[in-house]
Amino acid sequence: MKKNKHSKLSWRESWDTIDSAFLKLNLKLDDLVSLMGISETEYFKIRESDCPPPDGALEKIQELLNDSDNT
Repeated sequence: MKKNKHSKLSWRESWDTIDSAFLKLNLKLDDLVSLMGISETEYFKIRESDCPPPDGALEKIQELLNDSDNT
């Protein structure tokens, strides 16, 4: 099994971080899924299936959060 770079967080905590960023940054859903590199349909399938976020999604969101905190 591939080891996640963000292994300190469970994938549910990763979703919490993504959800918080969605609200904090006032993103639209199409902006969020674009950042994650998936379609809206894929997003809802992943969330409904109770699966982890796509590889790299959390890192992109955290980067955006860090950028917003530095402005």
